[in-house]
Amino acid sequence: MGKRKKEKLPANDQITKVPGIKKKKKILIVGGSSGLGKRLAEMYATEGCLVGIVARRENLLKEIQQQFPDQIHILKADINEPDIGNKLINLIHL
Repeated sequence: MGKRKKEKLPANDQITKVPGIKKKKKILIVGGSSGLGKRLAEMYATEGCLVGIVARRENLLKEIQQQFPDQIHILKADINEPDIGNKLINLIHL
């Protein structure tokens, strides 16, 4: 087998479009207060999607929400909480 060629990803400020987004959608991201989850939330919000983000660090969630107050809704929660299912359902109905 040959080696897989690594693709170089564009810098954060160069990513402006999410492939395949043609109309407003609702997106739910678990673990979206930093890293890839945060970047995906920013990208989808830029495209006009409604984004629900769940994470444990409320201060980071609020920072992201301030960037896109009309598109991003946040929930401070741990995915292991017993009643997380109901909380996620409420967040999805943005």
